[in-house]
Amino acid sequence: MSGKKAYGLADKKGRGRKASLNDGQLEQLKKLILTESPQKHGYNGKKWTGPAITAWIERTFGVEYQAAQVYNPLDKIGVTFAKGKGFVEK
Repeated sequence: MSGKKAYGLADKKGRGRKASLNDGQLEQLKKLILTESPQKHGYNGKKWTGPAITAWIERTFGVEYQAAQVYNPLDKIGVTFAKGKGFVEK
């Protein structure tokens, strides 16, 4: 195999699942969570919760997330959950 490339072992672009939300949608989500009340959007509670965010994403963008998956885009935009504070910027 000397001098030959192993094409089957080369890294390929486009593998894996594509992101469900684009950059503009992610930015809109971040702004929502950090600056707006869930009550303003018809949800109960003073702080955003995972289920409320999941419901808002589905209602606004038509994208469904499972309960545990909704934290992936939040991590991508630098938002995390802090006990007692709700979602905050990392």
